[in-house]
Amino acid sequence: MGLNGFVLAVWRFLAFLFGMGFALAVVAGADYYFPGVWVPLFYCAAVTFLLTSRRELAIWRPLKPFIATWCTGTLWFWMRSATLGTTEGKLSTTDPIVVVFMLLWFASIIWLVQTVRRGAASGAIRFGLLLLLCSWAIGFLSSNSGGASPMIQIVQSLFHADYGTAYNIVFVLRKIIHFTFYGTVSLVALGFLFRTVGRERSLLWLALCIALALAAFDELRQSGMTQRTGSVYDVLLDLSGVAVFLGFAWRRESRIRPKA
Repeated sequence: MGLNGFVLAVWRFLAFLFGMGFALAVVAGADYYFPGVWVPLFYCAAVTFLLTSRRELAIWRPLKPFIATWCTGTLWFWMRSATLGTTEGKLSTTDPIVVVFMLLWFASIIWLVQTVRRGAASGAIRFGLLLLLCSWAIGFLSSNSGGASPMIQIVQSLFHADYGTAYNIVFVLRKIIHFTFYGTVSLVALGFLFRTVGRERSLLWLALCIALALAAFDELRQSGMTQRTGSVYDVLLDLSGVAVFLGFAWRRESRIRPKA
């Protein structure tokens, strides 16, 4: 029995090494053809890990189509925004791989809708859909198309400001957006978790990790853009917004719970 257990442990370890090696080879090959694709791939892997880390979530029936829709949609928006010069023109709207991921995304949406229509979802799906929209938005806006230049031009035209003044206004505005957007993402994630797992304090950390994964994906991608700058300080700013929003949410929850 002891020998069999040892052999099984060795087999599992070897299988783990093989799986990791195969996954890294796939990512390396994909990154050679699509520079920077490792960022959304590892982001999707992190999201999958986080959403399956709790048993209550893992047995939630719509979880598989939900994760599939989350990941395929994010990858498609990443690829779609990559046609704007972010991968030196290697991708186009009619590129076969882009078309394949678009079809996979549509198929995942249909799968999710059919699962929800069978009555397998609860109020959590509303918060889940908001999380999807946030992830897809970052998948697109983390590219050069989400840069500050258009906002600076708008401020200049509206207020007849010089470039330096418009730049400073947009700089402050974008930092406020960072703070509030990721704080809101964490609240949406917490609402989703509350409705699938239950109202547990430990879920604050899981909601924080989900927001952190999205913030890291955003800044890592920007670090490879020609017109964007990825910053650790922006991630810290995002986390400060997450901490403030989750802190107020839990304080409110703590006040309401004793009255129930």
